[in-house]
Amino acid sequence: MKGHPRGCGPVHRLADGAGRQALRPRCHQQPDDPQPGFLRQRREGGKRPFLFHRINLSIDIDLLTEDSGYGNVSRRDLPSLPAPECSPNVPRGMQEETRMSQTSLQDQRGDNIPLAVGTIILTVLALSLGDALIKMTSGSFVIWQIFVIRSLIVIPVLLGVLASKAQGKFRLPDAIPWVALRSLMLVGMWVCYYLSLPELTLSAAAAAYYTLPIFISLFSALFIGDRISRAGWAAVFIGFSGVLLILRPEAGDFNAYAILPLISAMLYAGAMILTRTRCRQQDPIMLSLALNISFVIVGALAAAVIALLPETMRQGFLLAPWSDMGPSEWISMTLLATAILIGSIGAAIAYQNGPPAMVGTFDFAYVGFAVIWGLVFFAEVPDAISSLGMLLIVGAGILSLRR
Repeated sequence: MKGHPRGCGPVHRLADGAGRQALRPRCHQQPDDPQPGFLRQRREGGKRPFLFHRINLSIDIDLLTEDSGYGNVSRRDLPSLPAPECSPNVPRGMQEETRMSQTSLQDQRGDNIPLAVGTIILTVLALSLGDALIKMTSGSFVIWQIFVIRSLIVIPVLLGVLASKAQGKFRLPDAIPWVALRSLMLVGMWVCYYLSLPELTLSAAAAAYYTLPIFISLFSALFIGDRISRAGWAAVFIGFSGVLLILRPEAGDFNAYAILPLISAMLYAGAMILTRTRCRQQDPIMLSLALNISFVIVGALAAAVIALLPETMRQGFLLAPWSDMGPSEWISMTLLATAILIGSIGAAIAYQNGPPAMVGTFDFAYVGFAVIWGLVFFAEVPDAISSLGMLLIVGAGILSLRR
């Protein structure tokens, strides 16, 4: 009690009924107050007062949403609330420390590892299925046509979901520049990867691209201060070894164009770090909407540029003119739209709710699912080495969860 005759004392961590850690201030008695304010009032049967003039912002969410005077405040709205005035007798260093503790507590409470892992597995399942469909239809569509039509199917669905959630009140993201940058990075990721395919074998391009968990772990350590344990790095390299066993690229398959899937991997890793750090509080539906709008804009611009090229250059998966679409093509495009809908929302949810290095390890599951789709759609039976590679990928995921 000494040293704090007025104002608030140190902030202590207490466990609430749900077993979580909560920050609660300990307000000291005034000279004319024989008992701390809310203890005396609770004993007398009154409600717990919200002593803005005596405590700082280091309170738990339940207290804020109970009798704070803000009205109906949701947990998601908490970071945007103005900080109340603290007692002038509370040292600035203590205020900053408790504010940092509250931010760290919110981040810790936001992690949901089972949700993150389950979502990323479902995401790569959907994306691998979509890529298998693209492989089946690549002779019918140009990539920009897929970008535009696929996203034009998805956008009304996302707008409908947002309208139903917001009850007709459309709200733009709080961090528009970061959301836009994230969307452009993901579009650039796909463009770089597809630009490499005419010049690389599929196995070489995929092997270069699936260095992405390495970049995710590296960027996590560099930019957000995550400590990657030895088991974490071991999980990344075991998973990458499994990818190499499945793809088995030869040295002659690589050339200067292999830099493109590497750039693609770095762009994806950077976008997921942004998802974790700058876009964590954004609605995943809104992030998916921004991404699909970016697909439409980039695809339309690319189509306009291709229209200006000579006829002799307009051919292939990247530069060919748009093809006519019949009922079967529209069915294929609807399936592609479903895959990107699941993938774009799922990636946002996964990296918002789990450490990027851990979630990134499960991105390797894409290659295992690709082998399965190859068996289903193209009668490509995996051999013993490919099966070993899939086992290594599964082992990497288990090791990532246990680290």
